[in-house]
Amino acid sequence: MSRRPSRHDNQEASGIKSGSKSSDRAPTKKQKIDTSGKTKASNTKSVDISNIRLDYEDDDDVPVFDTPEVIRQKISDHLREKDVTQASFLRDIWAELKGPRKTSRVFQSKQLKDFCSYTESAQGNRTAIFYAAYVYFEKLRIAEGKEKTNFRLGMEALWPCGFDTERDLGRAWCPAGTVPYTDDYGITRTRPESDAE
Repeated sequence: MSRRPSRHDNQEASGIKSGSKSSDRAPTKKQKIDTSGKTKASNTKSVDISNIRLDYEDDDDVPVFDTPEVIRQKISDHLREKDVTQASFLRDIWAELKGPRKTSRVFQSKQLKDFCSYTESAQGNRTAIFYAAYVYFEKLRIAEGKEKTNFRLGMEALWPCGFDTERDLGRAWCPAGTVPYTDDYGITRTRPESDAE
């Protein structure tokens, strides 16, 4: 029975002795040199959210008190953090799905790109990425001991059962001479057509 080839077999075939360390060789063009002297842990989280449970989480029915626009901003800020990659973030938020919203595959970067490309505050409200990211950031807020923001309190007042994640909020009927728009809280309102220009 033959054994499975390992990375050491590839090194020996290329002339590198299996006992030599990669640090003994000069860095290649693709290798990055770490000058900080710190060892890196892959995607270490400073905050553990694994023990936090939200009401209705098992049914993927946690009331959402952020708009997709706010979640897009939180995602953008989160992806700027040092040890966070897009792939690790997508795995983390996918893990927050427990019920009917959970897909068989981890979220793909195209899904995140599509969600982040929306421009209206309520666009993307029906996507699983929106819901999962909200649950993730809510657990992060609780774990870090942060207070609710004024915006969050306003959302709770305007959407007591949580932001709508089932209906398309991008369409609305409005009287003649008016145009619809979505305010910062995701509520569709109308204004005179002359003000829209």
